[in-house]
Amino acid sequence: MTLLASIRRLGLPLIIASQAVFVLQAAAAADEAAIVVAVQNSSQTALERSFAKETIRFLSDSNYDRSIVFKKLPLDQITKLAQERKIDFALLGPDAYAAMEIHFGAHALCSQRLISDESKKVSGAAVLISADNKNIRELSDLTRVAVSKDESRAFFVKAFKRELLQLDSDADRGKNISIELFSQSETQLLDLLLSGQISALLLPAGALEKLKSSDASAAKLLKVVGETSPNPILASSSSLYPGLTFAAFPSADSETAARLTASLLGMPTADGYEWSLPTTFEFVHELLSVIRDADYLKRPDQSLLTLLKEYWMYLCFALLAVLALIIHSLRTEVLVKRRTAQLTLALKEREAMKEEVNAYIKRLAYMERIGMVGEISSMLAHELKQPLAVIHNYARAITRMLAKDIVPDRPTMGSVIDKIDDQCGKAAKIIDHVRSYTKDKEKTKTVLDLSQLSLLAVQNFKILFNLDVQHEIEPNVRIVGNPLEAELLLNNLLKNAMEAGEENSEPQVKLIVRSSGSNALIEISDNGPLLTDEELASIGVPLQSRKANGLGLGLVIVQRIVESARGKIQFLRNSPCGVRAIVTWPLSQNNPNEKE
Repeated sequence: MTLLASIRRLGLPLIIASQAVFVLQAAAAADEAAIVVAVQNSSQTALERSFAKETIRFLSDSNYDRSIVFKKLPLDQITKLAQERKIDFALLGPDAYAAMEIHFGAHALCSQRLISDESKKVSGAAVLISADNKNIRELSDLTRVAVSKDESRAFFVKAFKRELLQLDSDADRGKNISIELFSQSETQLLDLLLSGQISALLLPAGALEKLKSSDASAAKLLKVVGETSPNPILASSSSLYPGLTFAAFPSADSETAARLTASLLGMPTADGYEWSLPTTFEFVHELLSVIRDADYLKRPDQSLLTLLKEYWMYLCFALLAVLALIIHSLRTEVLVKRRTAQLTLALKEREAMKEEVNAYIKRLAYMERIGMVGEISSMLAHELKQPLAVIHNYARAITRMLAKDIVPDRPTMGSVIDKIDDQCGKAAKIIDHVRSYTKDKEKTKTVLDLSQLSLLAVQNFKILFNLDVQHEIEPNVRIVGNPLEAELLLNNLLKNAMEAGEENSEPQVKLIVRSSGSNALIEISDNGPLLTDEELASIGVPLQSRKANGLGLGLVIVQRIVESARGKIQFLRNSPCGVRAIVTWPLSQNNPNEKE
């Protein structure tokens, strides 16, 4: 047999097999794409079955891109599918839906509604008796109630049991009422009731009205005991509750759920009923809890084997996580002990080092103060020039007066001597101030009237240097500082400005004192020469001065005074020439001009 002949002989079976596989795959894909709706077929009344049948027919005839598969199942199988997450939609009675809602997170899409009633309560129990029965007027007068065994687990029977419990709690009037189960159908039990073989028959709400439409003569022979429903189409002996419910489970596709809801809301009426937006099931939950309904209270099967089958992957991850956590905890404990020992040793070393550092800092501070004495000695010489110059001028004036045999009057001599005394006192203060740098004493700081100090500095300059200082001084600007330091700051800056302006034919010095926010601003400007960037940057550098005999210490003193007051100083070019010194000094908290 040639290779070609073998291929020809095997060709047809291969084609048939491939086609079969394709059909099976297509069928599986179609079944997977289908919308599966579980329909409860147990414990339902004839009316519920009829409305469910119309709903199935309507949805089956609807045009969907996916087919709808309806599976009529008892409640226990629907519960199993819900537990296994193999169901997306279901058509359920009110008690079944309540169980699915509480155990599996189902939510209602539509509720059954009577077209003449907006309350959406259509399910209840009606006890029928003979119309000429005068002994039974209300439920408490009953002794026995017959019900078909096929419908003994229907919701209307549970609604009637709730009424019996209510009677039990009301003077024990319902304790003697029993529910008797009969194997006959609903129609056969109606015949037994009409013939007087049974005294009372339990049927769904509206059963008498339905009988009127089919057998009006028989309906006239019957009546409902203890009718409570205000709706004439739903004669009931119990409270009314929601009826059939179309529900979706958490795994359902939201788009499909929306489309099914829209379809059901557009469904024509059937037997006087239609679908509407969902209602609340609070009363159904209460009823099932009170009567302790077995299906409602029964917890889903959560055996260990079931959990392992469903969650084995998550359990493995959890075990691995716990194992990793234990290993991590042990490792962490070892590391913590080791690290604790290291930290304890480090802390001891740190404490010893801290003591050494503190001793060194104290020694260094002392040495720094000693070292500063040399620097401050130069500052002392710089600052003592002014009071000594004043004393020298007054002494020369007296000498000249004596040389000319001019005897000054007593008041003039007293004024001159007072001024010499003031300058001597100022010199002494400067010396004491310098000495304080070598001791651990805080400088005395008080609330100062900067405005008054500035005016006094302007007046002194007028006397000493015969220079009118232009000034704009805001009144009552108060700061906290040392009086001598504030005076030294003003005098040094004014003197530097005056000396810088001497290079001009008409030196000009301007002083501005004002408050700005939480700070006092001192601005002193001159009309000296225009400085280069390098010259401007060198202002305030120790031992650098543009003056021939200058030491460059005046501005160093100013900078240290400003820094000790937690302020700052900056030097800027003045327009069109000269320099502006701007000092920022924190205001006193009780400064009357302080702006909030």
